[in-house]
Order: sequence, then structure tokens, then C-alpha cells
Amino acid sequence: MKHLAALLGVVALSIPLSRLADEKKNDSYVEVDYAKVDRKIAKEPFYTGKPLYALLILDDAGKFRCWAVLDKSRPSLSSYDILYFDTKGDGDLTVSEKRFAPEALGEGTFVFTKDKLAVPGTDIVHTDLRFEVSSERTGVVLAMKWAGKEKIAGGHAPSGYDYTTWGNSPATAPVLRPSPNGPLAFAIWGEPELKLEGETQLSLLVGSPDRPEGQARVNGRGP
Repeated sequence: MKHLAALLGVVALSIPLSRLADEKKNDSYVEVDYAKVDRKIAKEPFYTGKPLYALLILDDAGKFRCWAVLDKSRPSLSSYDILYFDTKGDGDLTVSEKRFAPEALGEGTFVFTKDKLAVPGTDIVHTDLRFEVSSERTGVVLAMKWAGKEKIAGGHAPSGYDYTTWGNSPATAPVLRPSPNGPLAFAIWGEPELKLEGETQLSLLVGSPDRPEGQARVNGRGP
């Protein structure tokens, strides 16, 4: 079966071309007016560094909204080593269980993981959530298995190599919606040089368009 490569920073994913043509609209997926998304956080902890914010919408109804905030244990650190993740979607980031310590992957590179995340009021349980940060890039990598089944990774700009840059405040935070059931969008991985003669390699990303400050981001999808 032919595949359209979705080359993503966290994982190299692919999506069968047949799915792009045959996939039916999921009636449970509800569009969100990003301009009207509530960006208030009910309770925040004391931050040691300059926090970075992102808002995740983790259900098809558009109601389960979870804030993620990166912080540093010491302001002098080159990378972020603390994650506050609102696993209940209630806006309270001061609960101790919502503070995550990382696993160090290398100098200045950290990964935060959560094995399971249940969506309130449903039987959906997301698995293998992963946030990765590095002092060598500005963006943050997100990966997960939606409902424990479909691999998701991203997000990405419409072109270039970096990942989604989180905001310096809730008002500027990207809104990431990694559902595999919504509309798809394309983006270019890297900065390809088109040649008049010879071969040109063009890598495309396929996924769900998100809305950080009105600019599309793409989360790759794969089987």
C-alpha cells in the first residue's frame, strides 16, 4: 500500500493514501471557534523561570481542554525541566499530581510522559502522551496515541523544521487539537530547494490544523 510520508520530529509517521480518499466525516467532531476559546487559567503555581504555555483540546466535542505549562527548576537552566499539565481539565495547575518531572534524554533535552489520560464523561483513554523539549530548538514536540489507538505527533509550522512554539502567556498560547477525526491539512517538512533539472525530494506532513495565534500547525497522523 502506498503511503504519504509524514516526517515528524518525534516520530516518522505515515498515513495510507487510501484513508485520505475514503475516510468519512466523524459526526462526533465539533468545530471550535478559536477566537472565542477561554484562555483563563483558574489556578497557577509559582513559576521559577519564564513559563511557556499551550492549550490542548483533547476530545472531539471540543470541551476537554487541558493547559500545559513549562517551567524551570532554576532560571539559569538552558532548557525547561518542569511540566504542569492539567490532566483533569479543570484549570487548576497547583495540584501536586499535575506537576511532572522529566526524563533526561541528553544535555538540555527532556521528555515528560503520561501513560494514560481519561477524557471525563466518556470511555476514551488517550495513552503514551509525550512532551519533548530541547535547548537546541525553540519548539515543543507532542506525541500520543489518540484513544489508545491512533498515533499522533506534532505540531509543525506550515513549513520549516521546528515545532510549535509555546506562548509566553495564556493569551499567546497555541491551541493544539490533535484529534484524528477532524479536517486534514498539508504542510511542508523542511525547506526544499526545487530544481529545474534532476530530482527534488519533497516531504509532506498530513494532519489536523491547529491555531496558535491564527497560524496553522499540523499534527501528523499515522496508523
